[in-house]
Amino acid sequence: MNGRLHEQISYSRNERHGVSVKLYSNGQLLQRVSYAKGFEYGESVVFHKNGKLRGVAFSDNHGRPHGQIVEYDESGNLEQIKFYVHGNKVDQAQYAKAVTSDVSLPPLASDPMLYKDRVMTANLKQMIDELRNQQPVKIPLEVDARTSSDSP
Repeated sequence: MNGRLHEQISYSRNERHGVSVKLYSNGQLLQRVSYAKGFEYGESVVFHKNGKLRGVAFSDNHGRPHGQIVEYDESGNLEQIKFYVHGNKVDQAQYAKAVTSDVSLPPLASDPMLYKDRVMTANLKQMIDELRNQQPVKIPLEVDARTSSDSP
């Protein structure tokens, strides 16, 4: 991105923790992933380069798929839905039953197309704007010979 930052990752105690945002080189949002103690956790969203939603996925506190994984094509049409419970793929009926007893599972979406309307929160828009508006980063291309380990 010509010296511009294109990814923001939060860390706590040397582990990814919090929200990570990554942009395509054209400045469009590529992905937003939430982490807890180094693992993907909660809702993650991925976008096509044209800015349309590519997918929504959920993970448990060990980074395993846990919830619905909803995928869209580049035109924004629903392609497929997969269901997981703590990393195990299940069918929709098994998922609906599991939701009633596992409070960590996201509820079964009555209309998965609604994800498209709710993923761009004000907080996410602010993070993207801040990342896009960062000043270019200067990356040193030469090593100062006086700082090398074999200098006298």
